[in-house]
Amino acid sequence: MKVLRYTGILIGLTVVVGILLWILEAFLGSSVGMAASVAPLIGAAAFEGEFFYKKERRIPEKSEKRAFARMATLVNLVVGAIGYVALMTVLPELRTSTAMIATAVASVILLLLVYFVSGFFFGQVAKNKIKVEEKKRAKAAA
Repeated sequence: MKVLRYTGILIGLTVVVGILLWILEAFLGSSVGMAASVAPLIGAAAFEGEFFYKKERRIPEKSEKRAFARMATLVNLVVGAIGYVALMTVLPELRTSTAMIATAVASVILLLLVYFVSGFFFGQVAKNKIKVEEKKRAKAAA
């Protein structure tokens, strides 16, 4: 599990999903919704789960899933904080105490979501890879 690889994948997927949502909204004329914003989290965790499986050839243990989830949460915290500080320089209304409190509450909720989604998909992809290989072996043996 490499922090820079995860960060690069997360930022790359965030940019790609953002562009795709922007294009969809332009063509549809309405907002597609924020549900797709979780896609980069799922994608980055899935990529890391696949890398883990290719290297270790096993499902990650609970402690490994928790370690990955903590790392993913920390990366998202840092990236989010940098983004918020950048937005504060452009939008001075974000500097009010009310906006900062609302952002802090939303951030805690989002970071909990990041923790659980990342840990789940990290392990799930490795588990799915094992099932796919077992099916391939069963077909080859038949």
